[in-house]
Order: sequence, then structure tokens, then C-alpha cells
Amino acid sequence: MRFDDLRPVVAGDGKVYDEKNMDVLLTFKYSTQTKFSKPKNAKLLLESAKTPPLNVKNLHKMGLTGKGVNVAIIDQPLALHHPEYASQIEKYFEVGPQGELPSSMHGPLVASLLAGKNIGVAPDAKIFYFSCPSWEYDASYFAAALLKIVELNKKLDPKIKFVSVSADFHAFKNYDKWLDALDEAEKEGIEVIDLTAENGFILPCSVNPITNKIEKGFLYHPFPQDRIIKKLIGNKSLEAVNKQDNVIFVPNAYRTVAESYVNDNDFEYCYIGPGGLSLSVPYAVGLLCLGQEANPYLSAKELKHLLLTSASPNLIISPEKFIVAVRSRTAPN
Repeated sequence: MRFDDLRPVVAGDGKVYDEKNMDVLLTFKYSTQTKFSKPKNAKLLLESAKTPPLNVKNLHKMGLTGKGVNVAIIDQPLALHHPEYASQIEKYFEVGPQGELPSSMHGPLVASLLAGKNIGVAPDAKIFYFSCPSWEYDASYFAAALLKIVELNKKLDPKIKFVSVSADFHAFKNYDKWLDALDEAEKEGIEVIDLTAENGFILPCSVNPITNKIEKGFLYHPFPQDRIIKKLIGNKSLEAVNKQDNVIFVPNAYRTVAESYVNDNDFEYCYIGPGGLSLSVPYAVGLLCLGQEANPYLSAKELKHLLLTSASPNLIISPEKFIVAVRSRTAPN
């Protein structure tokens, strides 16, 4: 039963699970609707995994929460009224056909990890959310969304410096349009954090919410993101990557996220044991938002550079070292 998805919305039944061993629970995916005969450990794990790993809460206690920062997300449809992130959604845009469901699993996941009240790295950042139909496998929708952000940014103050895109479009049609849109965003000082082999820099790691042990790589089973990793590090193993100036390891597993499939009172939370890089991108962007708040004079490119160079010797993202580096840069005269 390891690695199973125990959410009733997936399993389609109201089964009661008799799993109480924490080591096994860590590998599951389950929600607040999942029933356990002895739920104590399941509840403990789900609540523990809401906390952003690597001492992000210390930055919140210092007053860094993303307040005054505008950030954009391009992802799948989003249920807007989940209390974890509803007040952080500044604007919501739909680009392309939206399908029958008002929300996906993926939208609430990325929104809550970036700016959720309890879950997010930057809980006070304001999100400009662009919903795109990833099931169409057409990068032109995502490119159109990014170009809308470029235009929107000309009227915004403060500017959007970072866009979170938990996707790789290399197998989509019109991929060239996405690459062209990336060029336009860069010209306007916008850094897009995505998972394309051409633009990506994120590698996976995990932080156990019970023991705080850090491990590099994907947990338990491989994800179909080997192409990205090979482009970034060649044939080296993830454990062997300790000195490289263009990559960083960002937590992607053992997290609790918001979950909602409709725009009413369907508000749930989902614990995810093994996760893909989709979970890493909003974490990294959330931390960049805290850097923007700490030193708004720095460009997006400068902040991204400091994120990479402030990583600990083993290249694991270091929130506190990043903020120290950001604050050490003086404002222009």
C-alpha cells in the first residue's frame, strides 16, 4: 500500500484505512477527507507538513511575509475561495478553454505553496493568477498569459518581478512561442521560474517534517522529469552535485497543500509524500518575493543570482542566508 493515493476523490470510496505507522504515512498522498481508524499520526503529519521547510517561519517572525509584493502564477484553473489563499488573489485571468471543472488539483497546490496563509513561503504576497488549459498541450496559451503579464506590468507599482510556472512545455505544440515570450519577459526585467530545460535551474530535495533530515533527489520513485535534470547536471548523480553555479536544490516533497475542485465550500487540505518539481517552483518564487520585500531596489535577475549563490555548500536552498545576502546589497544612490 506504500505510495498510494488515499484521497476519496481519487479512490472513489469511503474506505477506512488502518495505517498508523509514521514511516509509511510519509509516503502516502491523503486529504482531510481520508478516513483512518486511528487518525492521530495522520493528523499530526498533515499539520506538520503545512510549515514551509528550512526555517522559513524565522523570516516571517522577522517581518518578511511578502507584503507589498506582486507576483504572478501561470497554471491550471483555480478555485478562488479557498481560505488558504483567497485574500491573496489580486486578479484572476483565464487564457484559453477552461474545461468543465472550475478548479484543478494543481492550481490550489501552487497558490498555497507560494502564498498560502499557513502553508506559503510569502503569505502576504499578492497573486496575479493566469489560468491556462495544460490538457490542451499547447504552449501558445501559456505564452499568451506571459505576454499579458508583460503588458500588465507596465501599469503596476510595484512591478511583478517573478512568475511561477510549474511546467515544462518541451512536448507541447508551439513551444517556440513560449521561448519567444520568455525573451520578451526578460527584456522587461521579469524572471520566469519554470521547469524548461532551457530556463530551469531547480533540482529536487526533501526535508522530512518529523526529523528535519534533508535528502537530495526524488523520493521513493522517479518522476518524468529526468530530461530537465540531465540538461542541468549531465550524467552526474544528484548526490554528487555540490559545486555548480546554475542549479539549486529546492524542497519538493513531504508537503501539505490546499485542495479544492469547486468554487463553494469545498475546502480541503492534501498531504503529498513524494512530489514532483511542481512543488519546488512556488517555494523558490515565494522566497524570491521575500527577497524583493527585503530589498526592493534589487532587480529580479540580481535576486535570482543571490538565491543561487547564497545556497549552502551542498547547493540546498538557504532562506536565511539568502535574506542576509539580499540585505547586504546597498540601495543605489
